[in-house]
Amino acid sequence: MSWGWNNDGALGLKSSDEDDIAGVFCVPTLVTCLPLDIDCTHISAGARHSVFIGSNNSVWLCGSNTHGQLGNLSSFSLEKGSSIYCSSWFTFLIFNGN
Repeated sequence: MSWGWNNDGALGLKSSDEDDIAGVFCVPTLVTCLPLDIDCTHISAGARHSVFIGSNNSVWLCGSNTHGQLGNLSSFSLEKGSSIYCSSWFTFLIFNGN
């Protein structure tokens, strides 16, 4: 679930007519960018983008890519033991090369 300002889809929510003019979700809403059959185990959020990691190590990125925060991918698989974190305008991937 997520709520708040969904600018550029950073909350993983699709905009709807129920949003107010600023794209704000005041009620916790089911994240729609993730498949329903996969549990989310980690979330990291930047200023206008977010990263979701599933229990199967799949990664979903959503939100603004104006400054390359999402790279050229919208989803990929994460190597076991690796981590991914968002900061304001960028994303870090820490690769466990073992």
